[in-house]
Amino acid sequence: MQMSFGTLELAERLKRDNVLLKIEALIEWEDLRPKLTGLYKRELSHGARPRAV
Repeated sequence: MQMSFGTLELAERLKRDNVLLKIEALIEWEDLRPKLTGLYKRELSHGARPRAV
């Protein structure tokens, strides 16, 4: 992952003690993305109202 100035600043503030940053460093998300695609299918919602005909 390429770090932006904002990401770098955040990492400096957290001092790399944050568990989520440690997990992110261990997982190759781009390698997992194709395997995860299709597992979650988000259905579009139009709220509680019935469809207009």
